[in-house]
Amino acid sequence: MSYEQELNEFIKHVERLRRVNRVAVIKQNKIMDQLIKKIAKMDDGFLVNDQVMNEFPSLIPNRLYISLKHDFDSASKALCQKIFKDRMHMLNTRLETLWDGEGCYPIASLFVVMQASELVSISAKRITADTVSKGDRAYMNLLDAFRDNFESYKSFLVREIKNSEYKGKTDLIYDAILSEYELFMYELECLWCKSEVKNKRQFQGGFRSRKDTSIAHRKVKCKEPSIQLCDSKEVKKLVDLLRNSQKKNHEAYIPLLEDLLTTNGRASLATVPKNYKDVLVKFRLRFPHLSTLADEIEMNLCLSMLGGSKAPLKLFDSMYIFDGPPGVGKTAALHYLAKEFGVKHRIIGAAELTNGFDISGQSRGWGTGKPGHVANLLIENRMPNCLIIMDEIDKMIEGANNFPPAQPLYTLLERMSAKRFRDEFYDFEIDASFINWAATSNNIKRVPEPIRDRAHVINVSSPSLEQRIQISSILYEDLLAENKQGWGKCFFSEIGGDIPFIVASVDGISIRGMQQIIMRSISLVANRVEGQKVTSEQLELKDTDVLAAIQMLGMKGDSKSQNGIGFILN
Repeated sequence: MSYEQELNEFIKHVERLRRVNRVAVIKQNKIMDQLIKKIAKMDDGFLVNDQVMNEFPSLIPNRLYISLKHDFDSASKALCQKIFKDRMHMLNTRLETLWDGEGCYPIASLFVVMQASELVSISAKRITADTVSKGDRAYMNLLDAFRDNFESYKSFLVREIKNSEYKGKTDLIYDAILSEYELFMYELECLWCKSEVKNKRQFQGGFRSRKDTSIAHRKVKCKEPSIQLCDSKEVKKLVDLLRNSQKKNHEAYIPLLEDLLTTNGRASLATVPKNYKDVLVKFRLRFPHLSTLADEIEMNLCLSMLGGSKAPLKLFDSMYIFDGPPGVGKTAALHYLAKEFGVKHRIIGAAELTNGFDISGQSRGWGTGKPGHVANLLIENRMPNCLIIMDEIDKMIEGANNFPPAQPLYTLLERMSAKRFRDEFYDFEIDASFINWAATSNNIKRVPEPIRDRAHVINVSSPSLEQRIQISSILYEDLLAENKQGWGKCFFSEIGGDIPFIVASVDGISIRGMQQIIMRSISLVANRVEGQKVTSEQLELKDTDVLAAIQMLGMKGDSKSQNGIGFILN
């Protein structure tokens, strides 16, 4: 079979996958699960290309790499260098786009690094000999720089993959991998078409062929349900403006906008999971003093599910303000909901907002112009029903200038006006009406009245003694789980004896204070066995450890100091 025939077969294969063939998607996801599990279990956490191709042939066609090697061998040195340089920059841009903190899917980034490493290796072998002899040191320096860059990416990804949870991400991983290989396929076609290109100046403006392979022109179908987040024509105009901008900081936003163009400005909504009732049962066990919140969320989700199994996730029907004393788990509860429901979230410290531009963005005309928190979250993660948490909203500055921080919220908390939200930097309309809004406060009376009128206030009181006993056991288990790669595996999985009662019985103790007592008790046990060989689940907390921790922290009988502990509950 000729290369052209092989390429056409691969194109057909990708198109078949893209026709939402459910069987193919499920099969592909199972392969991805196997691959991720294997990477996580490996000593070095990384699979080389040969291992991937041998063990997962249905995921990565061998002919893809064989054809690539053949084309590089037959390409002229000048064309090879040009294509290689453009490809490296493209991969680097794609990595930066994928690498957005919480939105990063390590396995997708891993495959980009693998492609880059393969190209570095092939190109280096092909041209190193005559390059050195001719003294072309500039190009060799470029090779070295890219090699070092991707090696650092690789080492970081190894840690990310080992520490990440792959469950629930296979669909997103599948989309990321498929889009990468579509791009790779088109570039191979460009290489094959080079024999038809008589004027090599066609490559002067970048690596292009009959099919535009730029990120902005790769079309990806959004998973349903989805909405039109913004007008793709307006986004395209802005991309062109930013390319011609003289301000260097504007370039950083181009990859994000180009990714948005791949879906024509559409974005997929997070959906209600089938096990949402199980999630809420666990929530009630973990936060027994917030059972009212669980009841309200359950009613909202039951209503959403009337529309079908793929119902958009709507946790809150308006902004929910959790009002109560510090340290009672308000922010922790919201963190837990976001994690368990798989929704992107961002915490905005209301006390840190200096003016409304922090939320709605500042015009590009200003030297310090940048997008606001809302547009950033929506465009970076492309999840319209993300969760935004305004932390300590009662500390928001009012009337400090002509554009106070609360003012943009008046628009965003009204559904009709939020559908046409305009960030000052991007300067195009964004549909922000699906955002799940939540806030925390210590004194609801200090929250601006227009926000209170638009919000639903939930009073959060300190948990009772029985509830604190229940929570203390969960806090212990959470600490072990968070440190399971280190000292967490050395302790018994459950806290025993009267320890939960002792921790919960300290006068006026907050959830933060309870966590600090448990953590200090664990440290005392570690100090006691220092130098001894410890095996799994050998260490156990004792009543004396907890009492000593309470005394060391100066909590006993001093409710004032107990409430003032500066410990942050994750």
